[in-house]
Amino acid sequence: MHTVCHPGQLEKEIISSLQFMQQIVTMVGLDCHFVLTYSKTKGTEPIVAAFSQLGISFEKKKCSDIRSGPRIELYTRDLRARKWPLAAAWIDNKGQKGASLLCQSMILSCERVLALLLERLGNNLPFWLTPEQVRIFVVDPQCSLWAAEIKDRLTRAGIRAKVDTQMASLSTKIYEASQQNIPVGIVLGERELKKQILNVRLLQGWQQSAEMDCDVVVEELIRCNQSYKLNFDIGYKKH
Repeated sequence: MHTVCHPGQLEKEIISSLQFMQQIVTMVGLDCHFVLTYSKTKGTEPIVAAFSQLGISFEKKKCSDIRSGPRIELYTRDLRARKWPLAAAWIDNKGQKGASLLCQSMILSCERVLALLLERLGNNLPFWLTPEQVRIFVVDPQCSLWAAEIKDRLTRAGIRAKVDTQMASLSTKIYEASQQNIPVGIVLGERELKKQILNVRLLQGWQQSAEMDCDVVVEELIRCNQSYKLNFDIGYKKH
């Protein structure tokens, strides 16, 4: 993405770019750091001011063979301590009379980001990135229609869910789902149908469980998606 602006607006545009890069850091959950690369100190003033205003620490790196103007890069490291760039923004004033051109590449390589996440987290991807976020376990055939309705509601809310209706014990179903790194399970049986509540289980880690209203479960899952973390508030709640 390229933004043409008056030199006086450049700091504001850089602040916007840095905030977007910080959002990337929050989304991927990796340890990242900023590097400012430049050949001449002149022209770095709006970038340094933007970093200062946001309170972001960064590394300065002088490079004589840099082709563009000052360049901001967001780096992370793999498990072998090798540096990998995730995002970049740079100033290009060539051919621009009385204007500044801010070039931005907010995600340099989606494949690289995914590879770094898999290397560090194994198959336990962040909740928002997990292919299947919720599995609904049907332990009583009477709940099949209800399970389909819940799945449809989750889908409309942007949550990826599947229904497990196989004839197997609940422990077997939960074990299979946990081995597939599915983070959240919902158990539906005769008791849940009668009380119209959901038995929600976190399938990774301590595998906590609680009975919750469907409205609350949907709200919590949406919040987890938006915050990019599975900080699910396990506990019985009712509207």
